[in-house]
Amino acid sequence: MGHHVFRRRHSFFSLRPAVPDARPAAAPGRAAGRSLTGASSRSPGHRHRLALPAGIHHRRLAPGTAGRRSYEAFLHLPGRRARGGRGQHAAQHLLPGRSVHAPGTVKWLVFLLALTWFSMPAAASSRVFYLLPGLGADERVFKNLLPLLEGEKHVLPWLTPEADETLPHYAARMAAAVPADRPCFLVGVSFGGVIALEIARLRPQSRAVLISSIPDADCLPRLLRLIRGTRAYKLFPPQWLKLFPRAGQWYFGVNNGEEYELFRQILRDMEPTYTRWAIHRLLHWDSSNVGHSIQLLGTHDRVFPPGPTPVEHLIPGGTHFMVVSHAPEISRILNALPVEN
Repeated sequence: MGHHVFRRRHSFFSLRPAVPDARPAAAPGRAAGRSLTGASSRSPGHRHRLALPAGIHHRRLAPGTAGRRSYEAFLHLPGRRARGGRGQHAAQHLLPGRSVHAPGTVKWLVFLLALTWFSMPAAASSRVFYLLPGLGADERVFKNLLPLLEGEKHVLPWLTPEADETLPHYAARMAAAVPADRPCFLVGVSFGGVIALEIARLRPQSRAVLISSIPDADCLPRLLRLIRGTRAYKLFPPQWLKLFPRAGQWYFGVNNGEEYELFRQILRDMEPTYTRWAIHRLLHWDSSNVGHSIQLLGTHDRVFPPGPTPVEHLIPGGTHFMVVSHAPEISRILNALPVEN
């Protein structure tokens, strides 16, 4: 390396060539400035001379102690104590060609942090919804709700019931589509809420959410208890409802326009065998030891009107068809449910 002096500029030290000293040599015995090599800084010729800024000093070195390593070891910054080699570490960053701020190092740190972030597995806290439509309905009742839900969404289609199949056996067949080791929400509408509670018995990681449904058989309203006691449901087949859609519109609380058209389509596509089986199983449901659920009920529901049993979420103006008419309110509740194992 050529003959240079150190010069401070901002937070870096730069190098410049030293000018030959043309001044006469100091008289013998006179205190003269010495370079790091121990020789007089007033002697002619090119020398390594240190030009230190104000506030930075160095210790006087013993004769014969020379060079860059000694400078590294004895350079001290103002206001900072050198402990355990920290002075030497700081000096190495102030040597020519070394910058206190290392852009390359910062870039590598940013790259490694970004790589770590994007390589992390997906958060396990994302919600998973399994949706079960109401009695005789299908996925069309969720047409307004599905786009508003945050997380995974699966609509479980109804299976054709076997002859004299019990409700627990039917729920076990439906549960085959729900993983046993994955936390999820079983969102059931009307009779779908009953099936959700039965599936929750078999899937401890799941939580049942009831929309326009009841948490146990004791909440069955008086009208349905009367129908059960008189067995009137056997006298009037469900196909009759197709002949009187306006009566069904009033009972289920369906609005005119698009909602009514959807309701008529569902009535038209209703499967008689499944509907008769589902009505019988609902009226004779054994809900003993059923698990806890989260209930969403409308204030104007005529099928399952609010009773003395506390309801977690009571939807003002909601009817039995509120999964369609009040989808924004329902989605806000579902998206705010805490994800727990």
